[in-house]
Amino acid sequence: MPKRESDEVIEKLMNLPIGVMEKVLENASSGLIPIEIDGIIYRIPKPISDLIDSLYLMLKEGEVNEKKVD
Repeated sequence: MPKRESDEVIEKLMNLPIGVMEKVLENASSGLIPIEIDGIIYRIPKPISDLIDSLYLMLKEGEVNEKKVD
């Protein structure tokens, strides 16, 4: 049976200390996503992270289209 991606994540956690495992699982279950800005890590809701990603992709697509026009 092939490994699932979730199996690989669990295997990475197996060798960590219990306290670290608890913190990782707590963070994962909170629904907040870490984002780094100027060396500071903030935890933001997933929908906000998705919005930032979408805006970034739109910006990148706009840059590509702008280069094609030049």
